Amino acid sequence: MSWPPTAVSCSVSTTNGTWCSPCGATERSSDSCVRPPPHSRTRRVAELLDGLRVAVTGRSLPLLVAASWFTTLGATVQVRSTADQDEDVRLWLGDFDRLADQATADVLIAEHGADTGGVQAPVTVRYAGSSSTASEPRAELDGRALAARGGAAIAIGSPDRQPLPVPAGCLEHMVGSHLAGAALSALLDGTSEVEVAGVDVVAWSVATNTNLYLPYESQWHRAGRRANGSGGGYPYSIFDVADGQFCLIGRTPRDWAALMTAVGSPAWADEPRYQDLRAMGRDYPAEVDDLLAPSLRELTRADLVALAAQHGFPGGPVRRPDEVLHDPAVRHRTRTAVDGTTVRTPAAPFDVGQATGTRELPPFADLLVLDLSWVWSGPAVGVALADLGANVVKVESSTRPDNSRLRGRPSHLTLPDEAPALEVTPYFHAANRGKRSVGLNLRTDAGRGLLAELAARADVIIENLSPGVMERLGVAAHQVHERNPECVYLSMRGYREHPSTAGLRAYAPVLSGGAGIEALVAYDGEPAIGMMTYGLSDANAASQGLLLALAGLYARRTRAVGTAVTLSQLEAAVCANGLNLVREQRGRRTALRELAQDEPVVGFADLPTAPWTSHDLVTTVSAPWLGQLQVSRLPWRRDGDLPAADAPGPVLGAHTRAELARRLALDTDHIDDLAETGAVECA
Repeated sequence: MSWPPTAVSCSVSTTNGTWCSPCGATERSSDSCVRPPPHSRTRRVAELLDGLRVAVTGRSLPLLVAASWFTTLGATVQVRSTADQDEDVRLWLGDFDRLADQATADVLIAEHGADTGGVQAPVTVRYAGSSSTASEPRAELDGRALAARGGAAIAIGSPDRQPLPVPAGCLEHMVGSHLAGAALSALLDGTSEVEVAGVDVVAWSVATNTNLYLPYESQWHRAGRRANGSGGGYPYSIFDVADGQFCLIGRTPRDWAALMTAVGSPAWADEPRYQDLRAMGRDYPAEVDDLLAPSLRELTRADLVALAAQHGFPGGPVRRPDEVLHDPAVRHRTRTAVDGTTVRTPAAPFDVGQATGTRELPPFADLLVLDLSWVWSGPAVGVALADLGANVVKVESSTRPDNSRLRGRPSHLTLPDEAPALEVTPYFHAANRGKRSVGLNLRTDAGRGLLAELAARADVIIENLSPGVMERLGVAAHQVHERNPECVYLSMRGYREHPSTAGLRAYAPVLSGGAGIEALVAYDGEPAIGMMTYGLSDANAASQGLLLALAGLYARRTRAVGTAVTLSQLEAAVCANGLNLVREQRGRRTALRELAQDEPVVGFADLPTAPWTSHDLVTTVSAPWLGQLQVSRLPWRRDGDLPAADAPGPVLGAHTRAELARRLALDTDHIDDLAETGAVECA
């Protein structure tokens, strides 16, 4: 597969070498940029996997998604497929060279039962819809079946009607990201055989998500336009507005106060009944909806976006697929489809910078991963790297704790009064198990200095905070690479820096709503109902972020370069929705069909014994104060086994002393002084 010579990357010289940011967009971001031609047979937009040879054989859509990822990241890809040609899929993912009868590759990605004759590769990744350990092993399952049997669909739709599936292509895209990531992990540590089951990937996402609901006696079940029980606090729903629909989310009293100010501070909001977010979300959300509705119906989506940016409450428009590619924050990140028609498809959702280094990549067991991210999408990347053997250190503070620590005490447990409020949230453990915690007060000069020293030694840094935060802390990618050019720096921002999204805060449904996914979730002929309970965008962004982190590690292993990867979570969701965006433009959109009575729909409690999932995917960890919690392993069966998952999330600051001594050679007296001045927190 050749890349046309007219496509060259832009470069800006730095003190540590050359930064390259080819993004595949159709508008120049600077005079020095030369973008790829407006349409081409392939979509190579980064060099991270330059020289890697990938063979793909099989018929299922996730394999073609994996092939597209590898092509985008610079590998040479050949495909052998028996699937009927689907023009929509071709326009979405592109064309691929045909795999020869006799071929040698670095990695083979093969569907179970596919023709792999004549292909030699030291690493094989095998794919099927269901697990090889299940009672109905290696079944071929499309996205509709993956949603139903992986535990997602039961949480989508109206509670008194049949559930709805996830829109076409979205889950298959997430599974394809896992296939590509699993292949890179095997190349990095010498694993020869990996198995990925599509239903396990969906169940992996569901297992984390359920920790927002089940410990609080809220079912993992569909609840119409809102998350079940409002996900813990009001609002968490899709609302009708003057020109369409808008997603509003409130997690804190501050969010609610900001929203009330934005809609004119109505008198009813001063009543105590309408100041208890948990009671409103759990016990009488429809009542509050009725009070809020008149104000919202007077506002357009643009009005609410402006108010959200001004006042700081989370929310975003629910865009129809025909609107997505015209969104100012997205339209410059699209490209003409491979046949040169007027159909446009999402460009790569990330940018890549590279810095020249000299240090070799250590094995996973010696990797230091610095996790500066919050909530689910970024922390899930850290959990996966911990599952692969890396040392993952979460930097946090009780003065500004990770929001995942704030969900509160499980309602079904009686905990002693002395149980620390920040240590009793199951969701935190699901998204942070297996990590170590270093407590730093980043409001102090000393705390920021310690963070910079840790960053100078990190092999991987993960962050998903707002643009500018890392720069102010002194640990933006370019600042880190001045001292640590080999670092793989992964930024997972909700939005790319763009005037239309400045100041906006985003949660998963807000991003999938902006990507046109939520608008597709509707019963035939009815308004969109969305899938507020299932946080697809978080799981999707985590899957893509993990793949990109592993691609960065592969680039360091093979070419001794460090990377700065910036992933837009909005664009990651747009990318996953690419099939539906193509169909919309070609006039081929079809209504989502609800699942029939005879289609198997699996709930979370039944996943471990369902006929399609790996029986050992969902496991338990023992957490202080909380006891046994259900979590999912990384759904990659490597040389026959899923990774172990035997540690909960860390107590805040539990490893501050050990990590500062180990990484920075600080003695006990020095750490005591730092603790006394409030620069560090030691549990």
